[in-house]
Order: sequence, then structure tokens, then C-alpha cells
Amino acid sequence: MQRLDGALRAVGCHPLTLSHAVKLATLKIVKSLSGKGDINQSDLEDAAHLLCYCATGPDEYAETNGPWKCAAIGERLVAAFIGDKRSCDEDLVLLTFCAGVIHPDVVQLYGLKVI
Repeated sequence: MQRLDGALRAVGCHPLTLSHAVKLATLKIVKSLSGKGDINQSDLEDAAHLLCYCATGPDEYAETNGPWKCAAIGERLVAAFIGDKRSCDEDLVLLTFCAGVIHPDVVQLYGLKVI
């Protein structure tokens, strides 16, 4: 949990922005990537970027991380939902959406809705 908190801070998102439950679920999702139980630091950092983007919105995220990084995260969001296979990014976006911590601008920009 401390490594995730540090990764969130590094990308401009205060750890208290996300509940303990969201962070625990994030760790579980990221842990499933490796298949062996270890959480890779780069996977954790990638997850922190996506969580921060979803929680703070594209404008605040771009202020902190730059427009190029914001564009890259936007591309990850689009790619997460167009493939046939379920992805970690898709799970993280759904987590923020269902937990009610996703920024309204992200919901509107990507047309996210419950169906």
C-alpha cells in the first residue's frame, strides 16, 4: 500500500483522494498482471497514472504531468475499451467509475455510462 501511495504522490494525486478499498482493489488488479504474486513497480506506477487521471480529471492531470503524458493516458483509456480481451486499464477505470471517484470530465469525455 505504501508503494502505491508513493506512486500516487509522484504523479500528483494525494493518496487520501482514493479510499483504502479502492487502493486495495487496485493492488489486487495490478498483482493479477504478474501472475506470480509480485507487484512490479512499473505496473504500479502505470496504475497510479491512470488512477490519478481518472480521479483528478484531464485538466489537473495535465497541469501536473504535462500534456504529452495526459494524451498518452487518454490513448490508454480508449484502448482499454476497444479490445476483446479484458485489460488491467479497463478494470482500473471501471473501479474508479463504480467507486464514484472518477472525475465528471472523464465520464463526459469518454462517454462512460452504466448499461
